[in-house]
Amino acid sequence: MATFSKRHRRALREKSLNVELVSMVRGRVNRLLERYNASYSASTDTGWNYETDTLEDLADQLGDLYGSKRLPGEEGEGFSRFIERAPGEFVFDAVELFASINDDNSFIGELNEVLAEEEVPWRLLNGEVVLLDETFARSQLASRADESLLQSGFDGANLELRRSRHHIVDGDGRAAVHRAGSAYESVMMALLEADRGKGSKLLQKLNQEGYFNDLPVKLRQPFIREVLESLPWMRNELGAHGQGELEVEVPRPYAQLATDLASAFCHFLVTLKLEREGKPAHPTDDSPSAGSPSDEVADVSDFSFTTASEDDIPF
Repeated sequence: MATFSKRHRRALREKSLNVELVSMVRGRVNRLLERYNASYSASTDTGWNYETDTLEDLADQLGDLYGSKRLPGEEGEGFSRFIERAPGEFVFDAVELFASINDDNSFIGELNEVLAEEEVPWRLLNGEVVLLDETFARSQLASRADESLLQSGFDGANLELRRSRHHIVDGDGRAAVHRAGSAYESVMMALLEADRGKGSKLLQKLNQEGYFNDLPVKLRQPFIREVLESLPWMRNELGAHGQGELEVEVPRPYAQLATDLASAFCHFLVTLKLEREGKPAHPTDDSPSAGSPSDEVADVSDFSFTTASEDDIPF
């Protein structure tokens, strides 16, 4: 997977993104990594058996990532010195990789507790360190959309949503809008079991399939036109490739709006699908995965998924 510093390399290089971690946070992360460190046996391709542990394997992976035998800031004094001295983005690389090796949700939960207690505006969610949204409501919206898409098997749409959020952090508003529109379109195609289609036409097909039948007939087209087509319009006008003579620079608030709309619309459509099938939209027994801020998660399953192409399926 692409780790934090690789996903945000441009913003880090241009210094539009600066990850600051004070010594208290680094110390607590260090102790957390040491507490969850585990020893185990491994073997080489030649059959040689040896003992290793999670932190040793993590250091090897980071060395491969940076193309160096010595980790940044480590100064030959071990892995803990790397956490103490390395740039913040490299510390986030370490916790993402550690979580993938450790495979223990308790680690993710404790890490997020540390970040919350120290008022660090980042969280580890779905294997990636992401910037905490400015409001609790937005965090809940994003988390609920992520959970519903992942549980439904809509991995491609969820990936598009996460990329949209990453583009916002990187300051690329146009790309954020484009990815948000792609996620929305992917979900519509999956629900219709379609391979391609334009946003407005997909919405009309959903209407023909009866998705909006709980509205009075006279309100269905205005609802589609005035509400549901807002994101396809944004993608076409603000996020499309080759905008012609008018080169639109999308400010962050507009990019954030597109991402929020994608989260809301995707979750809305999946919820309608569940209601049509007589399935509960919100589980009563299952709790969200560790590290997720969501309290209500759509219980979705049994859907096929088709990823929307960036260029093949224009709005």
